[in-house]
Amino acid sequence: LAQLFKLAELSGDEKARTIASIEEMLEAYKKQLLEQMQAAKELEDENQSQKSPSSKVDVMRAFAFLDTKNAAQNKAQNKQDELLKSLL
Repeated sequence: LAQLFKLAELSGDEKARTIASIEEMLEAYKKQLLEQMQAAKELEDENQSQKSPSSKVDVMRAFAFLDTKNAAQNKAQNKQDELLKSLL
């Protein structure tokens, strides 16, 4: 690592080897970063696909609840209407 900071002082062959070593380290680091980014994207995509069906189920449950509530309200209203008609 100390050689990296003294690159200008190195001879031709040493400088070439040091630069090649730096380039190899950078390529390895780039590859590692790309793999990590890909893994993170796959995890995010998986989480999104898992959220999507469950959110659809939640929406469907909400609509089912509202339908049930509306049906109960309609039934109660019909009973009130029948009661009023019978009283008149």
